[in-house]
Amino acid sequence: MEKDEKLDRLIGSVNAVIRENAGARVNGKIASNRTQEYSQQVMGESCRRLHRLGYYLEDIKGLSEKHVQALVKDWHKNGLSNKTMQNQYSRVKIFCGWLGKPGIVDKSGVGVSAYLPEVDATELKVRTYTETSKSWSGNGIDVTKKIEEAAYSGDRDR
Repeated sequence: MEKDEKLDRLIGSVNAVIRENAGARVNGKIASNRTQEYSQQVMGESCRRLHRLGYYLEDIKGLSEKHVQALVKDWHKNGLSNKTMQNQYSRVKIFCGWLGKPGIVDKSGVGVSAYLPEVDATELKVRTYTETSKSWSGNGIDVTKKIEEAAYSGDRDR
């Protein structure tokens, strides 16, 4: 069987699991179409990535911890942002739960850093704040003066 056929079969098995499970959120409520599409997108790309890495699975039920580790290492190697890695990791973790294999994803709760021991965990932390202010006042701009300038320039244009 050719690699392309194996990949098609793999993605087909992913889509079947998604159709069966992605409609409901963890809390039992209905998942949005965007959430379902994101699951399909992440898992489809994960399948393609695994095949590029030489893991020629034909059925997603064969997914194991070594595959998750290979994905995380490849995400990092290819420069995915910490936030993107965490989002995709979370999607893979949920997917593994749907497969009845929650144990193949890190159980320590530290996320992607469990698969990248050679990387300082602080470098992988998702930051929810900016390093520098993007506000006018935070950059030394007098907001009141700017508003006055804008009002004045508007009067000139009349």
